[in-house]
Amino acid sequence: MTNKTLWLAAVFLLSCSDYTLPKYPDIDELFPSSSYNEDSSSSAESSSSAEGSSSVALSSSSSSVSCIGTNPTHLCDARDGKIYELKKIGPKTWMTKNLNYYVSGSKCGDEETGTLNDADTKTCDIYGRLYNWATAMNQGICPTGWRIPTDQDWGELSSNFYPHDFELPKSGYGELQNKFYPNEEGHWWTSAENGNTAAINYYLKDYNVLRQPFPKTNYLSVLCVKDN
Repeated sequence: MTNKTLWLAAVFLLSCSDYTLPKYPDIDELFPSSSYNEDSSSSAESSSSAEGSSSVALSSSSSSVSCIGTNPTHLCDARDGKIYELKKIGPKTWMTKNLNYYVSGSKCGDEETGTLNDADTKTCDIYGRLYNWATAMNQGICPTGWRIPTDQDWGELSSNFYPHDFELPKSGYGELQNKFYPNEEGHWWTSAENGNTAAINYYLKDYNVLRQPFPKTNYLSVLCVKDN
């Protein structure tokens, strides 16, 4: 059976099924020696590494998480204990789940109300948080050693992309007026600007990865990438 036949079969199966992406896996599933502890007296400290053995206090009045051990197919984000499956595609390693890391200015879409929220929602549990371009670029939202993809990175991914590589999570997008458009398409930021008010994003439509400029004030997903 050829790769093209497998690809067509994958498209057919996905189009004929009511597919729902699973939630982000628990830290105990893949890093069983790790811990997540309430610590109201801890002070903020930096993570020594986003992969392997690391520990970070989230804030002076928050919780702490320790990601212990390594897993070649998954990343444990030491900042909050969330787990991301990894996939090597072309010359890069990509997260296969949208980033779901809270920073000030990030939003969660609410499918029931069609609005954006600061607090977590069921949509964020499955599809990750949304970020305007300034938040994505200025707050170091990817884990240590990872970064926002460039225009070239996304170009390489789109030229190597097949649905059986991984299911790009179609999270929808948001606009400045807190309007949320759920699951119509997946939209992801790049680090590339397009004039003063827009930046390049890639979006998934009908199993094609396409490129376009989008207003920087819109709220899109982020897939972090790492050089192999």
